[in-house]
Amino acid sequence: MNALEQMEPDKIRFEVDAEGVQELPGAVVFPLKVYDASGRYLFTHPVSLRDEFYRQVSTIEDAQGQLLRIFKTRLKEELAKRNSRIPVSIRERLEIARSTHTLGE
Repeated sequence: MNALEQMEPDKIRFEVDAEGVQELPGAVVFPLKVYDASGRYLFTHPVSLRDEFYRQVSTIEDAQGQLLRIFKTRLKEELAKRNSRIPVSIRERLEIARSTHTLGE
């Protein structure tokens, strides 16, 4: 069982890395820094929103609150994915790393 599985979702905190926000063609990416209850950094999760959707959300009342709800939902989805993954053993990782191929093969 990993550390995320042992934690209650309400104990996980996040903040938007404002300096890391990127405006890409067709999307805006918000990096979320994720922390456990003690404030220990766990990982960064990028949340991508279509630029058209982001512009529309920005015009509504309480836009920041709406964005935070979206971020929470996306982060919950990511945590569920991470908790359901089957870990790859170190032996398997090393075997994969040893196999080198070219695109022409």
